[in-house]
Amino acid sequence: MKGFRHILAIVFMLNGLAASAQHWLPFNTLVHDAEDQVSPTAFLSRFATSWNDASVGVDLRREDSAFLPQEGNGKLEGFFNYGTYVRFGNGSAARGGARYSRGVKRDVIWNSTSDFSILYPYVMADSLECDLQSEQYSFNGYYATHAGKFVLGGGAQYRALHEYRDFDPRPRNITSDLKVSASAGYPVKSYLLDLSASFRKYYQNQALTFYNKKGANTNEFQFLGLGAHYPRFEGSENFYRTYYKGFGWSAALSMRPADRADGWSSALSLASLSLKRRLPILNNAVLCELNTLNAGIFTSLRNTKGRVRHNTLLKAGYEHRQGIEPLLDSKSGSDFGSLLDVEMYTADILSGSIESVIEFPREKGTLALNPSASAYSFSSGYVYPERKMDFAYAEAGAGTSYRSSIGKLAYYIGAEALYKVNLGGSLDIPSDFTQELIAAHYGRIHAAFTDNCLSAGLNARIKYGICYLSMSYRRLFFGSGNGTDCLCSALGLEF
Repeated sequence: MKGFRHILAIVFMLNGLAASAQHWLPFNTLVHDAEDQVSPTAFLSRFATSWNDASVGVDLRREDSAFLPQEGNGKLEGFFNYGTYVRFGNGSAARGGARYSRGVKRDVIWNSTSDFSILYPYVMADSLECDLQSEQYSFNGYYATHAGKFVLGGGAQYRALHEYRDFDPRPRNITSDLKVSASAGYPVKSYLLDLSASFRKYYQNQALTFYNKKGANTNEFQFLGLGAHYPRFEGSENFYRTYYKGFGWSAALSMRPADRADGWSSALSLASLSLKRRLPILNNAVLCELNTLNAGIFTSLRNTKGRVRHNTLLKAGYEHRQGIEPLLDSKSGSDFGSLLDVEMYTADILSGSIESVIEFPREKGTLALNPSASAYSFSSGYVYPERKMDFAYAEAGAGTSYRSSIGKLAYYIGAEALYKVNLGGSLDIPSDFTQELIAAHYGRIHAAFTDNCLSAGLNARIKYGICYLSMSYRRLFFGSGNGTDCLCSALGLEF
C-alpha cells in the first residue's frame, strides 16, 4: 500500500469480476497479483494452457462530496482491455497486455497535475471546480524460460497519459512512465528462490494556456507541503509550464512453490523513485525534488486440495516521502543556482493487512468466503511555516460469493461489506487560506465509513471461446451523510 494510493484504491475499487476465466477469480488473483509485483517470471508455470482475453467496459464513480478533491467528485470512463498468456513447447512462457481508456474526471479542484498519487504534495493547483479530460494507453510484455536449473526472464511495461481541461485556465499534461524488469530464479527443494530488479523512468510535461486571459481566473498556485505554496513563482504565465523528470529502481527477493504447487510464497521488496520538478523559463531551475522510498513484505499460504480450499495473504509496507526545496538565487547570467537545498516536507506511511479466500467446492457449485482486516497510519510534516497532519485507521470486513453452471452457462454472484474505524490523529495548520482546504480534506479521510459491494457475472460457451458479462456496484458511506457510488461493467471474450 503506497501512501494516498491506498486511499484511492478504497474509493476507486471497481471489481468487475469475469466469472468466465478461472485466472481472474479472487481465489487465484489474491496471491498472483502480489507475486507479479515482485517478479517478472512468477507467471511461468501458473497456467497449464494458453489463453487470450479481450473486453470492453465502463467505469463510473459519483460522490456526494469529493473524498479526495484533487481527483474530483466523479468519473466516467470507457476502456478496452486485452491480456494474453502463451505456453511454448520448450517450457517457456510469455504474457502481455494492453489497455486503452478514455473518460472525464468531474469537478477536480486544487490539482492541475496528473498522477496526483505519485507527485503529491508538489502539484500546481487552482480553486476552480472543472472537469479534467483523460486518455491513457498502457502496454506490458514479459518472457520467462528455463536455462538449466535456472529460471530467467524479464520484460517491460509502459504507460502514456494525456489529461487536459477545456476551461480557462487550461492545463495540458502529457506523461510517460516506463519500467523494465529482469529476474533470475534457482530451485531450492520444491520452491523457487528468485531475485529480481527493475529500472523506472518517469516524465510529465505540464503546460497551461488561456483562451481569454482577461476573463479567466489566472491565479495558479505552486503547492508545496500541506497547503503551503511558492508565491515567488505564481501569477505569471511564464511559470505555468513545468515538467517532472526522474528515475527509480526496485529490487526484490522472493520464494514461491515451483510448478503451480501449493505451499508458501514470500517476498521482500525495496523500491525508490526520485523526481525533480523544473521550470524551463528559468533555464530548467529545480523548483523541488521528491524522493520516495518503499519497503514491503508479504507471505501467503495456498491450499487447493480437499473439500475446503484456502488462499491467505499477509502484507506489510512502509513508505517514506521526502520533499527537498532549493533556495534559488536571483538570476546570475543564465543560471538560477541553488543557494541551499532544504528538506521541507516528510511523510511516513505504515500499512498492514491480512486477507483470505476460503472456498467450499461442491458438485453443484462453489461457495467462497473472503474475510479481511487492515491498518493504516499516515504522519506528515512541513518545516516552515510549520504544519503537521497525522491519522490512523483500521478496517475489517468480509465477503461471500457463489459460482455455478447450468449447461453451457456459468454464473457468479457476490457481496461484501467493510467498516473503517478511526484510531486517532491530529492536525496543526496555520490560519491562512489553506486552513479550510486542509481541514475539510482531513475531516473526510479521518471519518469512519462503511463499504458495501454487490457483484455478478455471467458467461456462455460459444463457438469461438467463452463470452462473459460482469458487473459490480459499490456504495461507500462516509461521515455527515456523504457517500460514493461506483459501478463497473465489462463485456469480453476469452479464447
